[in-house]
Amino acid sequence: MRLVTFCAAGAVLIATPAAAQDLKGVWFAGGMVSSDSSGYAGMVRALPGARLGKGLAVRGSIGAGEYEYESDLGPTEARWEGLDVALVHQTSGAWGWSNLSLGAGVKHTKLDPLDPDNESEGTRGDISVQADGGALSEDWRFNWLGAYAFDGEEYGLKLQLTRAIGASAYRAGLEAGLQGDPNYQRTTAGVQVGRAFGQGRRYEMTVSAGASRFRDTDTTGYGAVSLSHTF
Repeated sequence: MRLVTFCAAGAVLIATPAAAQDLKGVWFAGGMVSSDSSGYAGMVRALPGARLGKGLAVRGSIGAGEYEYESDLGPTEARWEGLDVALVHQTSGAWGWSNLSLGAGVKHTKLDPLDPDNESEGTRGDISVQADGGALSEDWRFNWLGAYAFDGEEYGLKLQLTRAIGASAYRAGLEAGLQGDPNYQRTTAGVQVGRAFGQGRRYEMTVSAGASRFRDTDTTGYGAVSLSHTF
């Protein structure tokens, strides 16, 4: 399972403010551990004449991970590494922000044992689309992200609802997600706590934990962490 773009932008939409008057970009990194695991890192940079939250930007990200699924041969382990680049159209205002992007990526997947019914084995290129954003209402914030990669038929959806804790730099709330491809599917539901810090509170770290269920398997726990910085 790849969806590097999906994972990476998850950190961006948590941290990016709706009004980013003088900001040009954001870098991000994070990962998740469950019965599978993954990690990612990347950056969004506004193009000349634009700024973070308004106009065109480019996003680049890398990621890696591993997961296990049931094939006709029994338990099959998949390990992957990938990278992608996307052109992002940004809009924002007092209501929040919204991004639409079109990207291209390369992924390498190794299966053990080799599954002849899984076409993801080897190195493949793909085209993906993504929509993400956040809606603001006083202390509340609702984030969304959806992504789809055409050749690998990979999909992802993530929803988050958080509330500021008083006048502090902390936020807390709920999250839910769905991601998969023709051989793999995972649903998640959990809680998250985030904290903004540093000069201008331009850094944000978020920690999440909850339940994760894979298709045709028992429910397990998961833990995730993300870090981002706007500049």
